[in-house]
Order: sequence, then structure tokens, then C-alpha cells
Amino acid sequence: MSSNVAYSLESAPQSTQDLPEEPRARPIPRVNIQAFCEDQDTASVIQKASEDRRLSKAHVTVQMGGVEAAVAFYRDASTPNLIVIESLLDRTEMLADLERLAEVCDAGTKVIAVGHVNDVVLYRELLRRGVSEYVVAPTGARS
Repeated sequence: MSSNVAYSLESAPQSTQDLPEEPRARPIPRVNIQAFCEDQDTASVIQKASEDRRLSKAHVTVQMGGVEAAVAFYRDASTPNLIVIESLLDRTEMLADLERLAEVCDAGTKVIAVGHVNDVVLYRELLRRGVSEYVVAPTGARS
């Protein structure tokens, strides 16, 4: 047996109790999440993700129409804890649309933007304007 092998065996955990714990995803607390999608595939992914057991306390609704539908909806309704907005537009148009959404959002509402442009300048500008996260589609639900 070479010294490297002996060293590796000696430093290996002796039982499963010595192994580091795998990170566990915590359940999402009781929140309202509303998604406004422009692409049916994105809507399907969000709907499928909402069925995950970790989202069992969250109330998730998925609607089509993107930012236009969200702005129209929130003119007469209070905003939820989290809004997921999908946009097929380029950087300039997306920022303008999200500015209109900001005008009808209640303080404290978080926004996640889903776009189809992998653009770090857009990402930074969205974060600077208060968007919580920017996700580039296509997205997928993981088990």
C-alpha cells in the first residue's frame, strides 16, 4: 500500500456521523406569489414548481399577459408578497415596463423578473432599481 492510499484511508470519515450534512431546502413560508407570464412554457414551469412540497404554504397563481396584465390588475388591487414577471422585450423596453409596474406596487412587494436576454448590464440595472432577481428563460423545475 502506498503512503498516499494509507493517508487517504486514515483521513476518511469512519462513520456516516462524521460526514457533513447535505444542505436541506427550507420550506417557503406562508406568502402570496403571483406570476404574470408571456410564454406558456414559463407559465407551465412556474405552475409545476408551485406544486413542490416546499411551497405547500405558499399561495401561487399564474396568469398570462406579462407586465401589461400585472399593471392593469394592480391598479385596483393590492400587490402580493412576490410578483414574478416575464418579459420578452429587450433591455430598454423591459426597464420601461417595470417602471410602470413599480408605480402600482405596494411598498414591500418583491419582484423577480424572467427575461429572454442574457445581459449582465440589464441584470445590474434591474437590481439597482429594486428587482430582487433576474432569471434568464428558459427555466426548468428541478425535483
